[in-house]
Amino acid sequence: MRFGVCSGLVFVMLSGVGCGGPTDSDAGIDQVMVCANAADCSDGLFCNGEETCGGVGATGADARGCVPATTPCMASQACSEADDECETQCGTMPDADGDGHDAVVCDGDDCADNDMNRFPGNAEVCDDGHDEDWN
Repeated sequence: MRFGVCSGLVFVMLSGVGCGGPTDSDAGIDQVMVCANAADCSDGLFCNGEETCGGVGATGADARGCVPATTPCMASQACSEADDECETQCGTMPDADGDGHDAVVCDGDDCADNDMNRFPGNAEVCDDGHDEDWN
């Protein structure tokens, strides 16, 4: 097995196929593009979540090393592909994440209604960029 890099993508070559890809004369040769980053795995859709590059052999990864995503929305939210956002349903569940604070769009004070650990008055912890108290 040989590895090669073409235009930023890593290819696993099971034979002597070059960067131009397989041609008619290369019939029968297996070539698999192995992801180098999440962009190599992205399907461009918001509502099914962001795919990641876990590498070949990662749990749940396909032959390219891409790991499928899970929906970014809470079960009680609707997903808008057109707006790339999760929409809290004020009439049925104004507190989609169940943290005791209604979403801002439902006249509440929760600016992140998809994160039950992020709301006004929550204790801030020292972590890498997660604002628990929403200040």
